[in-house]
Amino acid sequence: MSGEVRDELKEVDGITVTTLMDNYVDVLLMNATGVTRPPMAISGKIPADTLLAEHGLSLLVAVTMGERTHHVLFDCGYSKVGLPHNVGMLAIDLGQVEVIERKNPSLIAEDTIAVTGEIERVTDFEKGLPNALVERNGALEPDKILDDQSIVIKRKKKGLVVISGCGHAGIINTILYARKITGIDTIHAVMGGFHLQGPAFEPIVERTIAEFKTIKPEVIVPMHCTGWAAIKRFSEEFPSSFVLNSVGTRISF
Repeated sequence: MSGEVRDELKEVDGITVTTLMDNYVDVLLMNATGVTRPPMAISGKIPADTLLAEHGLSLLVAVTMGERTHHVLFDCGYSKVGLPHNVGMLAIDLGQVEVIERKNPSLIAEDTIAVTGEIERVTDFEKGLPNALVERNGALEPDKILDDQSIVIKRKKKGLVVISGCGHAGIINTILYARKITGIDTIHAVMGGFHLQGPAFEPIVERTIAEFKTIKPEVIVPMHCTGWAAIKRFSEEFPSSFVLNSVGTRISF
């Protein structure tokens, strides 16, 4: 898990994240500063179909540097039905998507997006997914889900935008590792799955919130596996930073 991108990650002028899949969909949510919701009606007509939600996450991340814009698909939901359906409903052209597998931190999209690779586990309260097993050489052993990765973007004059998938490494571990590989302490936004749902993880919600208070992101967008109990607590503790996510939501930084 060695490697850094601190001297190579380029600043971007703008970031837009569109949620193609999440656990929740609410077509009645209102727009806010930097947050655009999908319209209920198109050309004056309400569509006969609607956006779908499922236990999965898929984000279309667009980064702009000067006159160039790069689009990256981050994760692709759970089922073979949900993502293609929502892409059609939102009239999004994914174009050609490449699959890149890396264990170490690496850069993509002309060095504007850092892929963390395997995230170091350094906190004493984020323990991964209990009872997860993997078969190796015919035997079962604990699965630390080391292939859990996140992406990090440096927004000019604002700081880092950290986007996690399911966050099996722990969202605080993820933020700390983003700081380490980039050499940047300022966290502008944290979004994605925070991995706080269910009886195994809800006991660490308050500790996670306490850590967020020291990190002080300006934007917090819990998604996917964060769970309603944790999402509610984030909304209570960070009213000016919290954004309630939904399928089709577009957030710009």
